[in-house]
Amino acid sequence: MELVGLMAERYVKIRYRGSSLGVFWSLLNPLAMTSIYALVFGHAFGHYYGPSVFDYLFAVFIGFVTINYFSSSSAQALQSIVNNGLLLNKMRVPPSIFPVATVAANSIQFVWTVVPLLALLTLIIGRNPLGLPLLIFPLAGLLMVTLGVSLITAAAHVYYRDVPHIYDLINFVIFVGTPVFYPLGIVSATARPLIQWTPISLIVEELRAIVILHRVPTLASFLVMGLWAVVVLAMGRLVFVAASRNFMDRL
Repeated sequence: MELVGLMAERYVKIRYRGSSLGVFWSLLNPLAMTSIYALVFGHAFGHYYGPSVFDYLFAVFIGFVTINYFSSSSAQALQSIVNNGLLLNKMRVPPSIFPVATVAANSIQFVWTVVPLLALLTLIIGRNPLGLPLLIFPLAGLLMVTLGVSLITAAAHVYYRDVPHIYDLINFVIFVGTPVFYPLGIVSATARPLIQWTPISLIVEELRAIVILHRVPTLASFLVMGLWAVVVLAMGRLVFVAASRNFMDRL
């Protein structure tokens, strides 16, 4: 764990070396995208979240920071083992430290920039101080799902170098299939369960419920999200351990 922490800290420092805003640049993309989507779709979808278009803006922001963390973390972790192949051949280190440290680095950024903002919105917009401890559950689920997927994609990339191109398409499908900028209410009754019960959709909707919608997510939502988190993380670990036995032959 100490090595993972040191590598994660190094990744963050290298990424923003010489930058005046540092990790806060990670907020610019979701803020810019939120503004664009609110401008284009705010009038059409705003009433699903509240009487003001600002409610829609906050809902879209929550969706974007969630999907952005998942997509960027898993995409960066995907190439982490191949990019460090020479180091793995020279040093006896567990290969898992590279994708784990990559996710940890993105988690540091997320905790420094996004989490305080979500807590502030919970107090100001949601007017729900009791909701603050509830934020831990969807955020922990997001971390576990992201780490599980990252382990799988990082291992797959060692064997198949086309994985980054395929994963770009998968990330787009996940984005479209997650209610980031549109409400679940506009989705047909047939397709809604396929979107509603996916792990990222559950996390986005739980965060929105806690932060801006003045309500506690349902117990069923928490249970399904928790199940997804445990299954994806366990599957990621199993796949990675099985695949790592032949990493040296592939790197």
